Amino acid sequence: MRETYVDSAYRPYKAAVAADLLGKEGYVVEQVAGAETIQLYTNGIPLGVLHSRLEGQDVWTVRLIGKGGTLKCVAGGAINSPAYVKPANGGKVVAAASGNLSIGVKTSPVVAAADGDVIEVVDNLVTMP
Repeated sequence: MRETYVDSAYRPYKAAVAADLLGKEGYVVEQVAGAETIQLYTNGIPLGVLHSRLEGQDVWTVRLIGKGGTLKCVAGGAINSPAYVKPANGGKVVAAASGNLSIGVKTSPVVAAADGDVIEVVDNLVTMP
C-alpha cells in the first residue's frame, strides 16, 4: 500500500507495457487489475488521461478524472460540441449515448471532431441522461 497520497490533478503511474503508451498522450487509461500499473483503456474503470512521460522512465503522469477543469483527449470518431464523451477500447473518446458512463463534455473545438483530432473535454464523470 502506498504510504503517501496525491492531492493534485496529476499522479505518476508505471506502464504495464511501456511501448503501448508511447505517443499516446491524450488517451484514456485504466489501472491494471491487482497492480499499480496502467494501460490504455479497454473496458475497465477510466482512471485518467495520459499527460506526459517522465524522461527516460517507463512512468507517465496521468491527469486524473474528477479533479475539475478540462482534459485534452483524442477523439475516436465524429463528436459534435457540446456532447458527452466516453472512453472507447484503445483509449480514444467517442460520443456517449443515454445511460453510458461519460467522462465529460466536449467543449472545443466547436466544429465536429474527427478520428484522431485533439479535443477539449470538461471533466465531469456522470452517467449520461
